Amino acid sequence: MVFEERLSHYKKESKSLTKTYNILGILRLIVFILAAFFTYAVWKLGFNLIYGICLAISYVAFIILVVYHKNISDKLQYAKGMIGINKNYIDRTNGKWVNFKDCGEEFIDRNHPYSFDLDIVGNKSLFQLINTTNTFIGREKLSKSLLNPDFNIEIIKKRQDAIKELSSKLAFCQSIENSAYRDREKLQNPTFLFEYGNEKRKLLIKGL
Repeated sequence: MVFEERLSHYKKESKSLTKTYNILGILRLIVFILAAFFTYAVWKLGFNLIYGICLAISYVAFIILVVYHKNISDKLQYAKGMIGINKNYIDRTNGKWVNFKDCGEEFIDRNHPYSFDLDIVGNKSLFQLINTTNTFIGREKLSKSLLNPDFNIEIIKKRQDAIKELSSKLAFCQSIENSAYRDREKLQNPTFLFEYGNEKRKLLIKGL
């Protein structure tokens, strides 16, 4: 299965990146100590060409290590995100999706014709099975498409074309999903921010 292959790939990558990350962390500490020593030596003993050169080298090396360390950290976080994403895809095929935390329970409406009876949203629902969104707006749009579908033929055709095109671009789709995967629980309703921005804009226009 393609998801198992991708899971295995990112597990190996994560393991390799973790080793590199730890080594760089140790090197950063060593270089920092050396930089502190040469800084103290130059300050305490006065400028010395050898100490001065060593000080400059240690500072440059530390900056390079910080940048490289951050780069490895970003790659490691990406790999961990991909591990989680592909595990979820595998769980969708083996029935473990019923344990997914996000089931869209807040979208249940007892007055809706079928939101509750047909398990469209809520525990063990269609929403819980297919949801790969990680943002507030994404979840809202998915629930709306399930509970209030648009039956416009043109829109349906466009969606089918989009699905057909993206079905062959798994890596791209998972990359997009991963962009918000790590911070999915921190992403809040942006409505207040939009309203605040609009009010600021109105005040600015009135001030002019």
